[in-house]
Amino acid sequence: MFRHKPTSPPTPAEPVEPINGLFFNTDQTQLTFGSDRAVPINKRPTLCLRKEDPFVIALPATSKKPYGSNRDAFYPLDPAKNEVMWNRKEERKTYVHYRYETLNIIALGEKIGVVPQPVRIAIARWQNDFSQPKQGIEA
Repeated sequence: MFRHKPTSPPTPAEPVEPINGLFFNTDQTQLTFGSDRAVPINKRPTLCLRKEDPFVIALPATSKKPYGSNRDAFYPLDPAKNEVMWNRKEERKTYVHYRYETLNIIALGEKIGVVPQPVRIAIARWQNDFSQPKQGIEA
C-alpha cells in the first residue's frame, strides 16, 4: 500500500536581527538628504524605523543644529536624556529629519547606536503631526 514518506525535521529559520530603532552609519551616496552639502561627507547616521526585506525605511540624521524655519523639520535626540545611546562615547546631540528614505539593507553600514522604544514612539507621533496639513493653511 501507500507508505507515508517520513518528513524531515523542520530546519530552524535563520535568526532575524531586529534593526528597528538602530542607528547605522550609512554611505552618503545612498541618501538624498544631505546630497546638496557644499562640503560632502562620506557617512551619515540613519535611524531605521522598519525593515521590509531587502529594504529598510530610515530617517536620516545630522549633528548640525537646525536653525530658522527649518528647525521644526528635525527631532532632537539628546544622549544626556537617554534618548539615544551611541556605541562609542559620544555625547553629541543628533537631529533626525522627518522625511524618511527607503534604502537597501546592504547600504546601511555599521551599527552605531540605538533609540529606546518610547523615543521611537515619540518620533513616530512627531513625524505624523509634522506631516499633517496645518489648520488655516491651504496647500
